[in-house]
Amino acid sequence: MPEEGLKNLGSEHHGKKASFKWPDFTVTNALIVVLVLLLVLAGLYILKPDLFKSIGGRGKQPAKSDQKASTSEGKGSGYSAVFLANNQVYFGKLSDANSQYPKLAEVYYLRIERPLQPPPATESAQPDVQLVKLGNELHGPLDEIKFNREQILYIEDLRDDSRIVAAIREFKSRK
Repeated sequence: MPEEGLKNLGSEHHGKKASFKWPDFTVTNALIVVLVLLLVLAGLYILKPDLFKSIGGRGKQPAKSDQKASTSEGKGSGYSAVFLANNQVYFGKLSDANSQYPKLAEVYYLRIERPLQPPPATESAQPDVQLVKLGNELHGPLDEIKFNREQILYIEDLRDDSRIVAAIREFKSRK
């Protein structure tokens, strides 16, 4: 007899689809849902801050403003170093620093040439570092670069007594 009762229970649900039943609405359940949503949003904000730019999130920090470079002694040169995500560094006069495409004029970069043959064991290999003026390359670029802000790691204002600034002034005086 007990087996017939079990068969009857099984046959009642046999053609019906199982339906999802929402849990009862309680303050505890509502708080759990809100906390889970906040954790998901916080995780997204930390991992993908660019998703929040369009809704007033802070996204990436803007680069330094167009103000003249200054140090604690106030000896800014007006030149900046722009460090890019691809490990390149360019030097020059920065403008439109807060725009999506900051501009660098009077552009210079460093060329590092390493010797083809390793030096004898008694000598150390010193790479030849040269400051190069943008514009004489094969593709003939103008003396201005517009950077995509997304590719800029950081910008440094150069002091007046910087070796790079001294090399730029020396290059300009030879013209």
